[in-house]
Amino acid sequence: MARRLVVLLLLLAAASAASAKKLIAFGDSITDNGNGTNKFVQAYYSQLLNQPVTAFYPPGPFFDHGRWSNGPVWVEYLTDMTGYELNDQAVGSSVTNRSISYHGVGDFYPSSLLSNKKGARNVTLPLFSDSIAAYVKSNTITAEDVVVVEIGVNDLLGFFEANLVQTLEFVEEATVTGGSYPTYIIDNISKAISDGLTTLYTAGARKFIVWQTPAGESVPLVNTINELLNMVNFILRGLGAVDAQTNAVKIYTKGFVDLANAAISNLAAIFAAAHTDAQVVVFPFADVQRQLIASYDSMGFVNAGSGCTSDLAITQYSTGNLYSLGNPTFTSEGAKATLTLSPLFVNKLNKLGSDLNGSNGRQNVPSSTADFLQRLKDVLATYVDDSNTIGHITGYILTSLPLGRGGWSPYSVVPTCILQAGDHLFHDEVHPTTRQHALLAQAVMKVAGHLFT
Repeated sequence: MARRLVVLLLLLAAASAASAKKLIAFGDSITDNGNGTNKFVQAYYSQLLNQPVTAFYPPGPFFDHGRWSNGPVWVEYLTDMTGYELNDQAVGSSVTNRSISYHGVGDFYPSSLLSNKKGARNVTLPLFSDSIAAYVKSNTITAEDVVVVEIGVNDLLGFFEANLVQTLEFVEEATVTGGSYPTYIIDNISKAISDGLTTLYTAGARKFIVWQTPAGESVPLVNTINELLNMVNFILRGLGAVDAQTNAVKIYTKGFVDLANAAISNLAAIFAAAHTDAQVVVFPFADVQRQLIASYDSMGFVNAGSGCTSDLAITQYSTGNLYSLGNPTFTSEGAKATLTLSPLFVNKLNKLGSDLNGSNGRQNVPSSTADFLQRLKDVLATYVDDSNTIGHITGYILTSLPLGRGGWSPYSVVPTCILQAGDHLFHDEVHPTTRQHALLAQAVMKVAGHLFT
């Protein structure tokens, strides 16, 4: 009798598991719950070192268990609200097309990777379409499951993050010419989402949440680039140029984001019209994020303009503490986050600041933007850590070089950036803090709650 009861309970458990409704998510670091980039990086270095590597990437303690935030991301909060089973296939740094990835060829570049001097290695991450194809090949999707499609921010902001000098050159050209948008990037995003929806529909999905891209003009990365352009304009052209172009980068980025999001809404409408048995909800990520930024203080946040980890790094730099939040060194013992500032780098950066100030004589002041950028290239060439840490390095530059209009100062109180410290809206130069993620989850429920029935 007892044996029959055990068998019956096992059958019931299996049936319950089989019928559990799933929240299946595809996307990038906004949706990656620590099972994306971290998984691929760990697997790669475990194979390379021929021993298990269990250190998380991005590294702790400031990034939480492989998440690109300081705690749970929005999709985790959403599963708590709905009771759905989470199948998170999102991969941080994912793009729609390798040729436009800001990592150059769509590869992942942790810096100073191996203490055994094997040198840096590229960890190839799957494209957005790869993640979808791999999932549908070995998993079942039912009409009751809810599928999230969230992609595009890495494509849109990719050219801003290529490296500091290229970014300034791009913005300078866009400012002079009035700005034209690389619409092929938007076309790539649209095609990837359209193809993904079709693949998922064919696999059985009927409930979709399609995310628009974030408010790129307001993320700390773009704020930083905007300040750098203002600095260059002030030094080379005077205060009038700064007044005329104070928000040039932000305005340009907003136009780009709005074009991309209009395209996403349009393709979602076309898909819904062609598949009348499907429910398609577009989540207006940028609009929601703009509302949060506009009212951040009323919700108990104290900072919506810079990332917590960058503020922490800047504070550490200003006090001479070179421990930072850069990419980790991978060893068999784990990952260690380091960012090395060579004395030569610091000395050359200080000299560039003196040149800009004219304290070395007016004859040393850069004669043009091109001259300034070339000098900046020379400085950055001595920067030991060549990883993609634009937020940290530009933060250091902003505290070392003159801005002219009162400038930008380090965070007055050293932030901890851990889960309990939720005073920032952004965790780093792009990613939301877990508190913002919780608010995003609530916003998703407002527009898509009816799908979870």
